[in-house]
Amino acid sequence: MAVHPRIEAWLARVATDFPPPPGEPTAQGARDLHRRIAAGLGPGREVGSVADFTVAGRGGAIACRLYRPPRNRPVLCQPSLTRTHLERSPIGPGA
Repeated sequence: MAVHPRIEAWLARVATDFPPPPGEPTAQGARDLHRRIAAGLGPGREVGSVADFTVAGRGGAIACRLYRPPRNRPVLCQPSLTRTHLERSPIGPGA
C-alpha cells in the first residue's frame, strides 16, 4: 500500500530526529519519546469534553476515555479507537 508523500516525509523526519535508544526500550522511555514527538507537532485540537468510563472485559473492567469535540465546531472526522494499553496480552509469546 502506498503511503501519502506528506506522511512519508513526516515518518522520515521522526526517524531522523528521534532515533531509537540503545538497549531495551522502557515504558518511561516510550512516554518521553512520545512527548518529544508531540511537542514538535504543535498544539492539539480543542476538546469539548472528556469522559472516563469502563467496559467489561474477560479479565475485568477495561478503563476507557472518550474525547468529544466542542459543540460549536463541526465534526470533521468519524469516531475511532486511537490507543489501548494492555498489561497482560491474551496473544503473543507466553500466552
